[in-house]
Amino acid sequence: MGAYIMFLLWPSLALIFAFVNYCKKSSKNILWLFCGFYGYNLVISNELMDANRYRDLFLFYRASSSVNLDYVLNVFGTSATRTDFFFPLISYFLSRFTAEPRILFLCLGLIFGFFYSRNIWYIIEKSGRPINPTALTFLVTFSLIAPFWSINGFRFYTAFHIFIFGLLHYFAENKKYYLLISLAAFLVHFSFLFPAAV
Repeated sequence: MGAYIMFLLWPSLALIFAFVNYCKKSSKNILWLFCGFYGYNLVISNELMDANRYRDLFLFYRASSSVNLDYVLNVFGTSATRTDFFFPLISYFLSRFTAEPRILFLCLGLIFGFFYSRNIWYIIEKSGRPINPTALTFLVTFSLIAPFWSINGFRFYTAFHIFIFGLLHYFAENKKYYLLISLAAFLVHFSFLFPAAV
């Protein structure tokens, strides 16, 4: 409970606390919440960022009276550049309730953060206590391949973590239904269709 109170007062300090006290159950949830916090406070510093396009699509959905669910779904059949399902759908549904892009990025951060935090703590749990130097090196490398500041590229990096989430559980626990989670990664970013098929 103390970790959650600390997060409300100082999220960055709570994140450090979570990694220092990685054995606590609350630690992975602190990282998850921190990703949402980061998303909410994301600064779009230039027009070339993916986040700029995310914001623009969200605001278009909000402002246009002609946009409905049928419109959003039909775009996939008419545009070769729009092959991902998840992001347009979540943008559309959130645009029905708010015009604030920060709420969109909060939700994106929480979705990304769920899989990111679960992957990291799954590796920690399987590494034993204390974590040996080889496992620690792998863990740090994995954490930095698609880190929490990758929320700017939400579609690709979330698909990556969903894909890995399914594979980690499948290979470690031999539960075949986790392969369905890996397959679902291509719904978030189409480029994962090939690795999911393999």
